[in-house]
Amino acid sequence: MKNTTNFRISLAVAALAISLPAHATINQLTSPSQLTPGDGTFSFAGAAGAVASPVVVSNSGTVLTFTSAGGSFYEQTADGVSSDFAAGTPLLETSSGGSSAMPTGPLTISFGPGVTEFGLRAQDFSADNEIFNFNVTGSQSGVTSFTTGSVDNTSNQGMAAFIGASGTPGDLISQVTISSISDQIGGSNDFLVGNVTAPVPEPSTTAAMSLGVLGLGALVFGARKRTLKTSA
Repeated sequence: MKNTTNFRISLAVAALAISLPAHATINQLTSPSQLTPGDGTFSFAGAAGAVASPVVVSNSGTVLTFTSAGGSFYEQTADGVSSDFAAGTPLLETSSGGSSAMPTGPLTISFGPGVTEFGLRAQDFSADNEIFNFNVTGSQSGVTSFTTGSVDNTSNQGMAAFIGASGTPGDLISQVTISSISDQIGGSNDFLVGNVTAPVPEPSTTAAMSLGVLGLGALVFGARKRTLKTSA
């Protein structure tokens, strides 16, 4: 009876440790080098033209949903300043008809399920000074605000901003909303984003998680069975 009780206590402690979240915090990333090697790439269709919001892309079961405040985007494969993105890179612009149209941002990206980190590059279409602000929503910490500081596109030297953040397994990132402030009249919230980098589950990880759940279930069932047998 004593062994059964000790086993049940150990099992309860283990289950509690699994359920408790890690320290809740969201941190800004300032460089692609801070992203974990092996993260997945999420890219758009790449065909030039206006597209309705939302735009959905996926990779190995992780789904990213891009929503425009103005209800539309423009997909293309050429950036506006200094070839910040490699030729042919699929880009999503926060306007309905390319650089000559009115901005339709801010841009919101929802991560389903939540991710521990993400990174992307954003560039204003015109040669001007740009500041990108972004609000990151964590599952435990709520909304945290960040900024890239001023990005000088007037020099035409490839000044796209890096936008990224990291969370924890206990404080997953569920959403990011990106807006821009431009010194050009009418230029705010008209910007391009390239591929998004974020973790995707590996088959081995998914299998291990499944086995872990099955194993925990077997332990619970075994403990209950032994308890009933002892009581009888």
